[in-house]
Amino acid sequence: MRNDSGITNLLGPRAPLTQAGLAPPAAGGRIFRSLGRILVSFAALLLLLSIYLGCVDYWLRARWIQTDAEVMGVEAYESVHHSARRGMETFYGVRYTVSFRVNEVTRQSQLDFGPAFSSKVEAEAWATRFPQGSQIPILYKPPDGADVRSAGDAPNLTALGTLKLAGGLFLAGLLALVSSKAEVSPLPGMSR
Repeated sequence: MRNDSGITNLLGPRAPLTQAGLAPPAAGGRIFRSLGRILVSFAALLLLLSIYLGCVDYWLRARWIQTDAEVMGVEAYESVHHSARRGMETFYGVRYTVSFRVNEVTRQSQLDFGPAFSSKVEAEAWATRFPQGSQIPILYKPPDGADVRSAGDAPNLTALGTLKLAGGLFLAGLLALVSSKAEVSPLPGMSR
């Protein structure tokens, strides 16, 4: 490959940015622009996740039946996971034994909030939300109610929470993009 300076001079010498009336772009402007693009991209991904979670929630509520179940018992349990990378990790979960009526027949089932807690204290605090004898909202799969899910707020991702996070990231990204545009301004005494 040849480095022929005649090719670069075909269009004539280029005027520096200061003669054209623009300040050279600041490094901060490029950083804000990149940060803004990253935040808006993450917001778009979270928006898609929120739509997916909303569709799953709608599907469950449209095909399953919601009712209140009586808590017959509650148990905080320990779950040990083995991983080649992290070794042995211990998580804690909460399991409720619930009783509810399906077609005038009383059913009993277990409602498990899985190993979602990193400490036993968190699991026990969650377990006190619905003590024995209280009512807990559930969804059951018709016709016999063999499958049961929580209809309340579980310690999992929700569509609304994900949508709020996406909105916050989008606004932060938009502000970063707008502030990156403000970094390139005309030099004093010169017009664009």
